Amino acid sequence: MSPAKNVGAPPELERAVKAQTAPEEMARIHFFHGVYDSPAMIFGPMSNKQPADLIANGTVQGGINKGQVLVIDLDPQEYDFSWGERVGDGHGLVSNKLTIRLMPGDLIYLRADIRPSMGAAFGIVGALADPPRAILVRCAPEECASQIGALQIVVAN
Repeated sequence: MSPAKNVGAPPELERAVKAQTAPEEMARIHFFHGVYDSPAMIFGPMSNKQPADLIANGTVQGGINKGQVLVIDLDPQEYDFSWGERVGDGHGLVSNKLTIRLMPGDLIYLRADIRPSMGAAFGIVGALADPPRAILVRCAPEECASQIGALQIVVAN
């Protein structure tokens, strides 16, 4: 896996993100790792630590590595968001599209989850019938915002 190339947030943005304040005329997106989970996992979900890119309307907005949260401000409009597992110069798994209409002052929290293949236990046919999936999840602020304090806040290049 190739790590995402990004830079740390300036102090004023870091303070605003931790205080959960949004820019007045833009929408703020927070993108971070979610879980690697399957009903067959005996020990419960694990953290997804794959380098990941956030994609909006087909364009990569930036990426995250383990222990990071990507924060970007976008113009208010409708976006199709997805995330891609960073592999070399491209993407391995790419998630579902999640359409969100952004409004000025919105704080949006997006999480990159992975569901491993259940079918792989049944060989190549099973793996083809049930391939692993990347899933983009929109989190409620009370569920996800509290996680940001422990992460390095990064911005896109």
